[in-house]
Amino acid sequence: MSAMLSASSNNGSKKQPATKSNPFGIKMHSKTVVMKKDYVTTGVLAYVEGDIIEVETYDLKSFELGDQVKVTIYSSGGIHVFESHVVAKDRDSLIILNPPQNDNKFAERREHPRLQVFEEGKAYAIIDATKRREQLEEPLHLTVNNVSISGIGFTLLDNIELTSLMQLELEVNIGSAMNVTAEIVRREKAEFGYFYGAQFVDLAADKLTSLRAYILMHQVESHYRKKEEEKYNEAHGNNG
Repeated sequence: MSAMLSASSNNGSKKQPATKSNPFGIKMHSKTVVMKKDYVTTGVLAYVEGDIIEVETYDLKSFELGDQVKVTIYSSGGIHVFESHVVAKDRDSLIILNPPQNDNKFAERREHPRLQVFEEGKAYAIIDATKRREQLEEPLHLTVNNVSISGIGFTLLDNIELTSLMQLELEVNIGSAMNVTAEIVRREKAEFGYFYGAQFVDLAADKLTSLRAYILMHQVESHYRKKEEEKYNEAHGNNG
C-alpha cells in the first residue's frame, strides 16, 4: 500500500461483536502485542479475514506502512507468534498482512477470499477439453464479477456455450490489464447471459503478486468502509 488508508475514529464505547473461537483457541479480542525495532504496542485482535488481520490499539505513532513487525497473540489455546508487515493503519488500529502459515488458525480466514468487482474483460481464444485451441475471430466481451487468488467469476452476454474443462485465454482489467488462462468449473443462467466460475491455469508469479496486491488493497478499503458504515448506523440509531 503506498498511502495510509484513513478512517475517522470513535472515542466512545464500541459495540463488541460476539466472541468467536476455533479448535486452535484463537478468539477475537485476544490480547495482541505488535513489536517493531525498539517499539512495542499492546492491543486486541479485532478482525481476521482473508489476508488481513486488524489489531485495535491507540498507540500507533511509531508504525508506518511496510514496517516489518512481530505479532504475538495470547489466546486460551496458547501463544501464537509470527512475523509480517503493516499494510494499512487507521487512527485506532493496524492492518497487518496475514501470512500463509496462519492458515486454519483463525475461524474467519478463508483460503482464498473472493472480491466482488465490476470490471471489463475479453476472451481471445478457447481451448477445449482435448486441448485444441481455437483463436476467436472477434473477442468475446465479458464482465468480471468476482476474483480471488485462485480464480475468477464472470458474465458472458454472447450466445455461446462453454462447458466444464474448457479453458479461455482472457484479458481482464484487474487493477491493470492482465492476460490469463482460466478453466471453466461451473456455469449458471444469469439475468443477462450466463455466469461462469473459472480457475486460473498456471498463473505466473508476477501476475500472482499483482493480483494479490489488488485483492489486498480492496479488502482493506472494504473493511474500513464497513467500519465507517457501522459507526454511522450506531451513532444514528440504525441497526440495518
